[in-house]
Amino acid sequence: MRKILAISMVFVVILSVGCFQRPPERSYMYITHYPEEIPQQYYLNGQAPREEQEETEQPPESIGEVQVVRSPIQEGERIVALTFDDGPAQHTGRILDLLEEHGGAATFFVLGYRVQSHSATLKRMMEIGSEIAGHSWDHPDFSLLTEEEITRQIKDVSEAIEPFIEEPSRIFRPPYGRTNELVKQVSKELGYAIINWTLDPRDWEHRDADHIYNHIMSNVQSGDIILMHDIYASTLEAAERIIPRLIEEGYRLVTVSELLVHLHGEIEPGVVYGRDYDAV
Repeated sequence: MRKILAISMVFVVILSVGCFQRPPERSYMYITHYPEEIPQQYYLNGQAPREEQEETEQPPESIGEVQVVRSPIQEGERIVALTFDDGPAQHTGRILDLLEEHGGAATFFVLGYRVQSHSATLKRMMEIGSEIAGHSWDHPDFSLLTEEEITRQIKDVSEAIEPFIEEPSRIFRPPYGRTNELVKQVSKELGYAIINWTLDPRDWEHRDADHIYNHIMSNVQSGDIILMHDIYASTLEAAERIIPRLIEEGYRLVTVSELLVHLHGEIEPGVVYGRDYDAV
């Protein structure tokens, strides 16, 4: 009986310690794999890019010779810049097929942690005349970061894409488009312009190809920077209609850098192009 009582008291003590022990704090600032159980409120607009389980490829030593030569944009030419965030992903290759088939280009704002496992896809982006730029390493809200953290995010993704591009990229897109004075200051010091967008079909929210297609085609104007995400099947389905339709309507699909140089003459570090989602 005494033995049973002793065991019972030990069990009660263990339970008490467990109940009063403070649970460990969880940080959502740097999430690499975006697990399903993380509540959506930790993503500013509901986006939760997910890494695909694919074989890892080794990046090439250098990009080599680019196969497509882009002709200069002519005065009066109707131009738009399609941009795709959060990849590369399983749908990116098909989007590249569409661009190559129709003689268009786009800008892909990639996440650093995805680069190594999609090296062949990034190499092909450059080969068909598209543009690669950074979208952070792992998608935190830059407006919540310190100067050191912002710098690390920009530099880490820039180093990841460096083997695939001919010249260092001087543009990047912060996740969610979120900025503040510190983000702009760091961007300027590092020599990067901030690229947001002028037309947003909210494809991350409306996983519906018809909605994405109708929103873009009803609102597009020459000079637009269009935001989409190549991680969604619905976005690919919409792009299969949007890309040929834009060409049919007389638009030329150019990279962000081509568009901005044509419109402004130069791209200025620290400046936000497109809508400014300043957190302050």
